Amino acid sequence: MQAKKKMLKLKPLKPEDRKAVTSMIVEVVKCKVDKLLPGKLYGQYGGSHIDVYSINESLLTRVKQLSYHGINPYSAGLYTATIWRNQKVEPSLDLAKHIWMKCNPAEYRHTVISEAGEKIFLYGKDVFHGNIVQTNTEFGLTIVTNTRGEPLGWGFLRRKNGKELLIENIKDVGWYVRAGG
Repeated sequence: MQAKKKMLKLKPLKPEDRKAVTSMIVEVVKCKVDKLLPGKLYGQYGGSHIDVYSINESLLTRVKQLSYHGINPYSAGLYTATIWRNQKVEPSLDLAKHIWMKCNPAEYRHTVISEAGEKIFLYGKDVFHGNIVQTNTEFGLTIVTNTRGEPLGWGFLRRKNGKELLIENIKDVGWYVRAGG
């Protein structure tokens, strides 16, 4: 007898999950989260992690219609973040691009890296001081961009040995190729 597979279910985000996601976004952007995101936050519950989506009203109406007919969409709207079991929130690459498109660069944390740093970062590696061209933050979560301003992914900016800046790679657009996605 086969075990029944647990179905994932797209549901409104629980208050504690909403707080975790909005806190992560507020850490990066100065503009209001509700103006930045196109809709309400929903989570794909039932798996090893929660994928979070921002779904606008018109799309939400369609999702509810599908649910009424027994169809549960896996994803809908703007993929915003992943919440892992340890409550660690990982921002999505879609969110980085959305912030880049909707906000003025002065309104969000970002770090510009050189062309050589771009190659290193896109291979999933950390970027050291010599390849950091400019940053508008001293430490923490940051959108990593190339010299043309295009978002390459997410990094965590910190100082190595209290001196030189280092960007720890969280997720980069090369991940799609490396993960086979």
